[in-house]
This record gives sequence, C-alpha cells and structure tokens, in this order.
Amino acid sequence: EEDRQVVFLQRFAKNTQHLQHTHYCTAVAYTLSGEWCYDGRPFPTHHVGFEPYGSTHIPETLHGNVADVLVILTSRDHRFIEARADDGTVIELDMEFFKTIKDMTVAEAEAFMAAQADATPESEQDTLVGA
Repeated sequence: EEDRQVVFLQRFAKNTQHLQHTHYCTAVAYTLSGEWCYDGRPFPTHHVGFEPYGSTHIPETLHGNVADVLVILTSRDHRFIEARADDGTVIELDMEFFKTIKDMTVAEAEAFMAAQADATPESEQDTLVGA
C-alpha cells in the first residue's frame, strides 16, 4: 500500500469480456499461460502488455482461449482503475477496493460487487465507489 502498488493474478475464463476501463495507474500484465487480448492485440503465454496512465480498453479472451495473467498496477495516488458497466455505472477500483477484496473467493467478490451496485442510490449510479 505504501508503494501504491497492487499485484494480483487475473484469471480469464474462455470467451469472456471484461468491463471497459480506464487506467489511473500504469499496468504491467505478464501472461503466465493462455492468451488474452485488447484492441485486437493478442498477448499469448510469456508476452507482456503495458498499459500507460490514461489508457482505456476492454480486455477479453476469444476463440475458446483462457489466460492466467500476473498484473502489477502502480498508482500515483491510490487510484487505479475506473471501470464502466454497460448501463453506465462507474466502479472505482482504488486501494480501498483492492484491500477489501484481497482475501475473497471469486464467488464472494462477485457477491460483493453485486451488493455494491444494488446499494447505490439511483441518483449516484454513475459514481459507484468500491469500498
């Protein structure tokens, strides 16, 4: 936390598409296995993706691919990613968000995200904060 870094393993299921998101950090993504892509650029096993501050994209797996990706996010100020759901809801993935979910199972994290969205008043649906 002091270094404003988050390190995690991202598992992509086959034929999945993540939310469009904008980086308020730099990201280094090393593909441990499988293949994922964004903006038409594939990242197969042993390839590195670099996502600069301010970049916006939609990571995905295609053609039956799955992937395990080691991700290192480095922030200027504890803000990391702003994700945008299809309905326009904005989800802020800041240091507090990552601290909250760090020990959760996938099922617990999914339930947490659903509860956060359900608990947000309609007047604030575009500024959901994940903590």
